[in-house]
Amino acid sequence: MGEIELKTCKICGKEYPATNQYFNWQSKPENRLRTVCRECQNRERRIKEAETRKNNPEAYQARLDKQHDYYQRTKEERIRYTNEWRRKNPDKAQYYFNRRRKRKASGGSR
Repeated sequence: MGEIELKTCKICGKEYPATNQYFNWQSKPENRLRTVCRECQNRERRIKEAETRKNNPEAYQARLDKQHDYYQRTKEERIRYTNEWRRKNPDKAQYYFNRRRKRKASGGSR
């Protein structure tokens, strides 16, 4: 078996396997994995969102309102699509339902 290539996160400096389990994809063709690990990227996103909420509450609320409006506008269409998909893929739908129920029972979100 071949060796697994390692990649170093630019922020934390830790080395991880160069896979999409540890690094998100990017659109640049030369190296498809980002230079920041998922953990650091999520932490940076949460920090930035908290700063926006604190420093610019109007913009933050406007974004939430926009998301809510989109959800309400597309709600019926998404429900229709989901029901159609479930009818066409009963085995997959049952699999995902059971997996979700198992996760909820164990107290995990993912």
